[in-house]
Amino acid sequence: MAKIPADNYETWGSYVKALMPGLIYCIILGVLSWYLEKVAYAQWGKNIPLNYVFIAIILGIVTRNLFKMGETFMEGVNFSAKVFLYIGVVLIGAKLNIAQILKVGSGALLMVSISITLMVLISGWISNRYQLGHRVGHLVGTGIGICGVSAVIATAPAIKATEKEIIIAIGASLLTDVMCLFAIPLLGHYFGWNDVFVGYLAGVTPSNTAQCIATGFAYSDTSGNVATITKSARNALMPVLILALIYYYTKKGLPVGERVRIGILWSKFPKFVLGLLVLSGLASFDLFTKEMVKTTTHMYQWLFAFCFVSIGAAVDLKQFKGRDIAPIVAGFILTFILFGYAFLFAGYILGAK
Repeated sequence: MAKIPADNYETWGSYVKALMPGLIYCIILGVLSWYLEKVAYAQWGKNIPLNYVFIAIILGIVTRNLFKMGETFMEGVNFSAKVFLYIGVVLIGAKLNIAQILKVGSGALLMVSISITLMVLISGWISNRYQLGHRVGHLVGTGIGICGVSAVIATAPAIKATEKEIIIAIGASLLTDVMCLFAIPLLGHYFGWNDVFVGYLAGVTPSNTAQCIATGFAYSDTSGNVATITKSARNALMPVLILALIYYYTKKGLPVGERVRIGILWSKFPKFVLGLLVLSGLASFDLFTKEMVKTTTHMYQWLFAFCFVSIGAAVDLKQFKGRDIAPIVAGFILTFILFGYAFLFAGYILGAK
């Protein structure tokens, strides 16, 4: 979770002041994305799969790379990408009961348990085969397999990864997510895949939480809900993988930043998943009226619009110039493997296709 206020700010006032440029930027483009969606539907109807999700991300990418957006905007952009996302995910729980979560989540948990294991093992093999370094391989595999930037940052101190290794792994996850954001919804529309199937693909294939949810909602509201549940299952397994990697590195005699301890399971657990479950539990007892559900739905849609702008704004194309291309290529290969696995598992094991 994002720390509020951040450690480098002494007072709340200085923190809020630093947030404002980026927040205003995300809010303005988020509102614009909803307006442009209405314009697009008025002009073309549903003949083209263009909605506020795509528009917000494209606006973020274009403005970030056409105009000089310095560090002045980044604090607010990062806040939007994390805090607005987490609040939005929790609010989704108001329209989902526990039975729905268990129906989707039970199959998703098995699917993501296998996919995470595959990503770490395959990335480790690739890194050893091509001498990229085992830490880079495990970081890329952890990022692609679980939740991108968050997983890389959470895992890096535990296995004592260097700053260069962290940057490479983050770059790989961000680039592959851009591909997934546009490819999965477009493929779904082209082949006529159902909402639940696309939701599983969206929840398993992209790496970062915001990108998974954006990919799902870019297709439909139902796909977005399934993607959110599936991604939450992936996120919940992050502390288990970190604990396993610490144990592996310790047994190999490699330097680690933490000792093997059961407390890691709680300290690394994504707490917003608990919020989703709490609201879902309350919804299961019909404690939310239709008007309340409608209000929370509008709230999370607006929060996601602001968040999706920040997703686009995080894609700085210049930062990939001169970057070691081999781990990034490995990230793309892993993503294609992950998509193929999710396609087969969701379509034929879970019968969602």
